[in-house]
Amino acid sequence: MAPTTVDAWSLDHRPGLRRALVALIFILGALPKLIYLYSHGALWGDEAALAMNIGPRGFLELGRPFVYLQVCPWGAMAGIKALTLVLGTGEVGYRAFPTLAALVAIAFTYPLGARIHSREAGLVAMFLTGLGYWLTHYSAELKPYSLDATAAVILLLLAARALSAPDDKRAFIGLFLGGLVAAWSSITSLFVLAGVGTALAFDALKERRGMKRLLTVGAVGVAWVVAFGVHYQAYLVRSAVASDKKAVAFWNDGFAPFPPTSLAELRWYPGKFFYAFVGPGGLGLRYLAGLVFLYGLYLLYRKGKLTFVVLLVSPLVYVLLASMVKRYPMLGRLVLFMIPSLVVPIGVVVAEALGHAKKAVRVAALALPILLVVPTLGQTWARVKPQPGLRDMRHVMQQIAAGYQPGDVIYMAGGGYATIFDFYAEQYGLPKVYVGVDNLRHYDEDKNFPHLVEVPPLVFGKPRVWFMGSTIWSEADPKLAFRSPEDPAAFLSRFFAKHGGRKLSSFPAHDMVLELWDMSAAVTPEGKAAIENPRPE
Repeated sequence: MAPTTVDAWSLDHRPGLRRALVALIFILGALPKLIYLYSHGALWGDEAALAMNIGPRGFLELGRPFVYLQVCPWGAMAGIKALTLVLGTGEVGYRAFPTLAALVAIAFTYPLGARIHSREAGLVAMFLTGLGYWLTHYSAELKPYSLDATAAVILLLLAARALSAPDDKRAFIGLFLGGLVAAWSSITSLFVLAGVGTALAFDALKERRGMKRLLTVGAVGVAWVVAFGVHYQAYLVRSAVASDKKAVAFWNDGFAPFPPTSLAELRWYPGKFFYAFVGPGGLGLRYLAGLVFLYGLYLLYRKGKLTFVVLLVSPLVYVLLASMVKRYPMLGRLVLFMIPSLVVPIGVVVAEALGHAKKAVRVAALALPILLVVPTLGQTWARVKPQPGLRDMRHVMQQIAAGYQPGDVIYMAGGGYATIFDFYAEQYGLPKVYVGVDNLRHYDEDKNFPHLVEVPPLVFGKPRVWFMGSTIWSEADPKLAFRSPEDPAAFLSRFFAKHGGRKLSSFPAHDMVLELWDMSAAVTPEGKAAIENPRPE
């Protein structure tokens, strides 16, 4: 970047404009998340499962034990629990904390970029964070991912402050305490804390701050590791996900092939690097974003800020190492903590270009962040836009509650509905009794869900059977594969009719169907009995 004295576009001496831009960018980033919070429909399977780990329990009972194959840091659960006490245990109450975490992440990205480089860099980083698709997507879902991004932003900011003022004990103490809180609030804080510790040690060695400083950094690092270890042993290791082979297989693409044994495996590394700007970065034009990111790191190095380069890059290196040894998948929503490390260097490039002597370069710099977010705006709007009259699982449960009679049988084709049914059953006064398969309990990989072609005998001879089925079909997913060219709902509806059932009513809903059948004259099919899952309340 050519040196210049042009400062016409600098915000250093224009505090009014700077404050206005900060407010405007924050509003632009916050608005889609708040819309999504209030427009989002019923909780989906994993959300409902996590809600049942939180809602009925006190703060000290959270995660003891986890049920429904869930895992979540205690701090995240405590934050969610606290807001439900204020906002209630509806969808908004449960999702409010992830939304709040996303808003905090946006707000604190500005001072992070400003501390590392300049106010202009902070504004650009804030803009990219706020309008990136992935943070918006997970800002209104009952999962801890948005808090991962928040913890990373705050830890990096505290570390940048401590590195900028090495003699400020309050800054160092603030970083120490922030690390302890993060260790109990975010699983991925382990990678960020490792990166922060690396940057502190690097700074102590590079600037020759003495053995006392190194020992202090080491002691702080040990305290963070102990805090995370206690949290892991007390809560996280109790989750069945920690040892579930199918969960590991599900995230297999996030594990780095190491050592790579083919050209395809070798391509995983650059491919995953550039894709990181899509997920979790939430940006478009991944290759442009990746190259600008690398140039931003180079500019920081040229300006004598190598320690900040280490601070931003180290967490990414540590999660890559964890991925290489198959301990943590480097994929999508699980690495939302990477967002601040990805966007700040891009902000550095834009900020440097804004001081260039050529106006064309300055205009191009302003256009760059817009170009990176525009390709994802349609995707973001499709995700957050209000959908009046959406007939989702909540609508289905309302229909069952309105027509349910004692003795009715509820049959669910697919266990993905089980947790949602359990969550909403209490709200609508329904007994938690149903027949079907819950893939959290009965998944059999070898048999590939034989119940899908052999309906449980308990539905036969019953005068009223509520049938809930998916309208999604996929050969690629064994959890949805019905060995039939029809979608699940159509297949089982035809199956009921074939064996003497009579459809009484139909209530179509989003991606699924609800039907009421009279199976009193139906004949039990011959052959092997299907998997049954009667569950008394």
